[in-house]
This record gives sequence, C-alpha cells and structure tokens, in this order.
Amino acid sequence: MRSYTRFAAVFALAASLTLTTNRTTFSHAVLVSAEPAPNSTIGTSPKQIKLVFSEALQDVGHSITLLDEKKNKVEIGKPMLDPQDKTKKTLIAEVPVKLALGSYTVEWKNLATDGHSEKGSFKFTLTEMTEMTLKFAFKAGREPVACGKEIKNLGARRTTAQIMDARMYISNIRLIGPSGQVPFELTPDGKWQTDRVALLDFEDGSAMCKETGNADLRDVIVGKAPAGRYTGIIFDVGIPFELNHADVAVEAAPLNIQALWWNWQTGYKFVRIDLATNSAPPNDKWFIHLGSTGCGGKMGHGSDPHGMANKPPEKPCNNPNVFTVRLNRFDPSKDLIVADLAGLLTNVNIAQSTPKPAGCMSGVDDPDCRRLIPNFGLSLANGQCVNGCRGQRFFRVEAAAKS
Repeated sequence: MRSYTRFAAVFALAASLTLTTNRTTFSHAVLVSAEPAPNSTIGTSPKQIKLVFSEALQDVGHSITLLDEKKNKVEIGKPMLDPQDKTKKTLIAEVPVKLALGSYTVEWKNLATDGHSEKGSFKFTLTEMTEMTLKFAFKAGREPVACGKEIKNLGARRTTAQIMDARMYISNIRLIGPSGQVPFELTPDGKWQTDRVALLDFEDGSAMCKETGNADLRDVIVGKAPAGRYTGIIFDVGIPFELNHADVAVEAAPLNIQALWWNWQTGYKFVRIDLATNSAPPNDKWFIHLGSTGCGGKMGHGSDPHGMANKPPEKPCNNPNVFTVRLNRFDPSKDLIVADLAGLLTNVNIAQSTPKPAGCMSGVDDPDCRRLIPNFGLSLANGQCVNGCRGQRFFRVEAAAKS
C-alpha cells in the first residue's frame, strides 16, 4: 500500500510539472492593448492600427481587417511587425484613407512564435470633435497665489511664504463621459503645448520670481474632444518617458525651458514650486522639484542632478514620479481645476529643511520628501502611484460661481 501511495504521489507531481511546463511553453499571444483602443471614441482618423500582444509573433501569418458600420471592408495596409518593437509583440497596419465619421470594427488574427494562433475583434467610434479650453488656477486654499503676495498658514507649522517659481507639465488628458474615457487632444501652439505635453505657468517674473521666471502666464490648456457631455477628467502631471530625456537645447517649446530641466539622464522637472519662507536663514527657502529619479545614476539627497552623465537612460527610470489626477464631478465647460498649494503641503514642515538643497528634490533618501511625495499620491520608495494616486492632495475641482 505504501508503494502504491508513493507511486501515486510521484505520478501526481510529474503530471503537475508537465502541466506547468506546457502552460509556460505554449502561452498564447493575447491582445494587451491597441490603438485605437477597444471601445474608444476618437476624433481624428487613425493613420494606422496598432495591436500589442502578450507574446512574440512570427514574421508572417497575421491578418487585420477593418470593417465600417455596414460591415464593408476598408482598405488598409498589410499587417507587419512594428520595426520599433524589438520584442516582436506589436503588429501595425497603415490606414491610407481618411475614415468617415462612424463606428468601425477591427478583426485580427495572429501567429505566435510557438505556433499558436489567436483571433479577436473590437470596435471604436470616430466622431466629430469640438474645441475646448480647460481652465486652471493656482491657490492656497481659497486664496489665489501670485508672485509678490504673501501666503500664510502653509504646512505643518503654518508658515508664511512667497513663491519664487510655479510651473508644471501636464500630459495624457482624458475626459470622462457616459461611455467612459475619451482622449483630449492637445492643440500645438509652438509655445505652451505640443500634441502631447502642455505647460502651466503661474509666475509672472515679478518680485521674488524675477530670478528664474518670465513675464508670461498660462492657466489654460486648449484642445479638442468628441462632442458630448462630460462629468470628470483624468490627467498626468509629468512627461512620458520617451519625451522626458531629451536635450533641452534643441527641443521645441514648451520642452525648451532650462529652468525646468535637470539633464538628459534625469529629464525634466514635472513640477517646480520654489518658496521663500519667513524663517531665518538657512531655512528661508523651500523648493519642490518633482521629477524622475533612479534613471541609471544615483540621485539622493544632497546630490547634484546636473552633475550626472549627459546621456539619456536606455530603460524607464526606477522612480518615474509621474502622478495621475482623477477629478469627478468636473464640467469642462464651466468648472475650474485648482492646484492647491495648501493641500500639497499638508503635514509638511517648510519652516525648516535639510540644506543642500533646501526642500524636496524627489530623492528617495531626501528627508524633506517623506511627507511631501505622498501628497502627490506617490510612493517615495518607487515613484509609482499608490492606489491609483487617489491620495493626491494637490488638485481639486472648484465649481463655477453661480451668477
């Protein structure tokens, strides 16, 4: 009986190992993401269809079909592996014609390197776009913040301060409507916005803002979205990795501002808020510089980010520090998005700092960052959103005043 029990146990273990091995060896290439996204509403005719799968694909043996709402085939290019993706997980097919408004279906079939084939389909809708202006403000509680104006009761010690700089980059904006999220397409203007990144500027170069600031102000983001009613907004504060590690000397505006750049390795300062406090020196300054860290070089407290190697990192930074803001009950036609300095400095003591440099430079071992970074909704340890960045205290909606 013991022999039989031992044999059964060995057989069960062998079967388990065989099943596990088969699952690993013969994993299927399932669809991970797509452009246009499944069930999305877009306002611009796509130039290509892009499908990203979970496993590597063979060079041939794939199909992508585009159907209009009458199930007629739309002429598109032959599907091919994306030459930009060295992992061979991405298929692309050019769309040489401008699509008419309406609903479309993408049908696909792939062939993975393990010989397995998968197929599927999804829909997207191309609709009319409407111009929109998103309105922002910089406040401390209910009080507007401006250069030359004292701000009282900031942080854990209710410190008085003035701004010396106040700028930030916004990207990846989505509006929330009845059918879900839709992209907000930025309108490039050659100064404040590209098609992917927008700059907000709340300093006018006067008073204590004279050293690093400039006279121009920017408190709006202009773009387009599908016509409809929206009840919320989602956006990122920061710059996508593929744009973040560029050379500020040659980039187009608004990515050409030296005061908002560390170097190729570290990238840009997503948020720069410099404060002059009423504390005695050396505690009379407190800086908030949020940006990526762990980008192939050490950047801890007391380090000089400008002294790092002037070459872009080959892979994403360990601590990206891009945080996501989700604001519900937001009507873009009338409501205001407020960047609240008082909220950001909740439980943060700006009356003193660890010197060289003063304030938080995003370093994981910077004592001045320990209470500040969580107020962005981020983990100081890894620069990732905690619980979707729901704990961020910086941005809020302010309903339009009733007339």
